[in-house]
Amino acid sequence: MTRMGRLWWAGCLAVAGLLAACGGGSSSGDGQVRLLNMTRTHTTVDLKASSGSTTTTVASGVAQRAVSSYGGVSAGSVSLLVTDGGSSNSLVSTSPTVTKGNNYTLVAYESSGVVKTAWLAENEAQPASGSGYLRVVSLAGDAGAVDVYVTAATVALGTGVSPNWTLAASSSVQSTSLTSFSPATWRIRVTGAGNPADVRMDMTGVVLASQQVVNVLLLPTSGGGLIDGAALVQQGSLATAPNQQARVRVVSGLAGGTVAVSTAAGTSVQSAAVSPNIGSYVNVSAGATTFNVSVNGAALSSATATLAAGSDSTLLVTGTAAAPQSALINDLNNLPLSGTTDSIRLVNGMAGTTSGLSMSVDFSQVANNITPGTSSAYATI
Repeated sequence: MTRMGRLWWAGCLAVAGLLAACGGGSSSGDGQVRLLNMTRTHTTVDLKASSGSTTTTVASGVAQRAVSSYGGVSAGSVSLLVTDGGSSNSLVSTSPTVTKGNNYTLVAYESSGVVKTAWLAENEAQPASGSGYLRVVSLAGDAGAVDVYVTAATVALGTGVSPNWTLAASSSVQSTSLTSFSPATWRIRVTGAGNPADVRMDMTGVVLASQQVVNVLLLPTSGGGLIDGAALVQQGSLATAPNQQARVRVVSGLAGGTVAVSTAAGTSVQSAAVSPNIGSYVNVSAGATTFNVSVNGAALSSATATLAAGSDSTLLVTGTAAAPQSALINDLNNLPLSGTTDSIRLVNGMAGTTSGLSMSVDFSQVANNITPGTSSAYATI
C-alpha cells in the first residue's frame, strides 16, 4: 500500500478568536479573499481584483503550497486575476460573486500545463462541540472515477471497508457534502473506483479538531493518474501532501515469450506475462529507480531511471527474446483541455532498425521522424 508523508499542521487555529492572526477578520473591503497556490511550475503568484476602473492587489508573493492572508474585496461580481509573482503576466482570471462579510479561498492549480482556479466559500456553520466536518473537493478530474476512504491509520482497505464517498469521472470540479466525523487524526486514501488496491493518494496525519471544518483538496499531478492532497481548515491553516509515488506500466512487444519486470526495491511491476501485452500501472517510489527485466525467465541488464513524483511512465520492451530492448517513455494522462478534442501520439516500438517513423491523422502530419524507443509529443486533434 502506498503512503504519502505525514501531514504536519502549522499556522493558526480555525477558531474565531484567532482569525486575525490568520489574516481574516479585517475590516477593509466587503468580503475577505485569500489565495492558495497549488501550482507546480509557478514559484510565487499574486492575486489582483478589478471592480470598475479600480484594480487592487489582494495578495502578493504567495509561494507554492502556501496560502495567503485574507484581503478585502468589494462585494458583488468582481474580476480576480492570478499573475506570476511581481509580474503583470496573467495566468488565469475568474469572476466570482463576493458577498459582504463572507470569507473565500481562491485555489490556483495546474493541469496539462494550464493554470486553473477553484472558488471555495468558507462560511459553513461551526459544528457542535465534539464533532467536526470533512468535505472533499476534487480538482483531479484527470484521475477518473475514484473512491475516497477516511479511516484510522492502521486500517487496511479491502473486504468489509466501504468508501465514504465515490466521485464519478468528470472534467468539472466536484465536491462532496459536509460529513460529520469525530475529532481525531485520520488517514484519507483515494483509490480507483471499485479497486481498493489502486491507490492514487494516501494522506496520513490529517487532524480534525472539535468544531473544525476541513476541506480536503484532490489535485492533479503531472502524469494525471495520481493525486496530490491538501487539507485546508475553514478560515484557518493549510497542510499539503504532495504525492511521493510514480506509476509505471510495462508494454511488451516481443515476438512471443514472457516478460517480467520488478524494481530493485522489490516492487513487481509486471509478473511474467505473455507478449505482446499492455500492462496496468503500478505504484513505485519516485526518484532513482532500477528496473530488472526478465524475458522467458532470463534476466536482462538492469536499467536505472529517475521517476518524477506524480508521473506516469511506460517501460517499453521490444525486439526478440534473443535480443530484447527496453526504453522508458513518459506518459501524460491528463484530460484534453477541451471536451471536443483528443490527444494522440506515436510510440516507435520497432526494434532492429534506426529509422524514424511518421504519423498523419486525416492527412495532417502529427508526428515526424520518431526513432525506435521514443515517442512523439502529444498532438491535439
